[in-house]
Amino acid sequence: RVGAAAMTNAPIERARATLGGSKPLAGKRVLLTQPSTAAAPLAARLIHAGAAPLWLPTIEVLLPNEEETAALQDAVLRLTDYRMLALLSDVAVDAFVNCALALADNDAKALELMLRASQVEVGAIASGATRLRELGIAATLVPLE
Repeated sequence: RVGAAAMTNAPIERARATLGGSKPLAGKRVLLTQPSTAAAPLAARLIHAGAAPLWLPTIEVLLPNEEETAALQDAVLRLTDYRMLALLSDVAVDAFVNCALALADNDAKALELMLRASQVEVGAIASGATRLRELGIAATLVPLE
């Protein structure tokens, strides 16, 4: 147990020694629950501010299986049945865009026209909204930063 505790605190002690107490989050530990790839930009900012991030992912992002892909394709083909398409993560945007583009023969203009014709409102967050914009799709519901 003592060895495990020492290993856990070693990065924190190194951060304290390196950064001193001059940073606003010096010596503070911050728990990040996203997968490390998603949390990396935040972790870099936290380290710059003197914090010692600790990764404890509470979710795992998996690609949709065949059944889920079929259900997504069906939903994309029936967009007129929906009032709103809420894409609440970058992963959701990627899954939707990849599926919809596959159905539209990788034609972003056809995807844009399909969404416009369906009259579905599109909501997206963060870089997902940016990715949609790059494809010519304007998310009408985007949270304030």
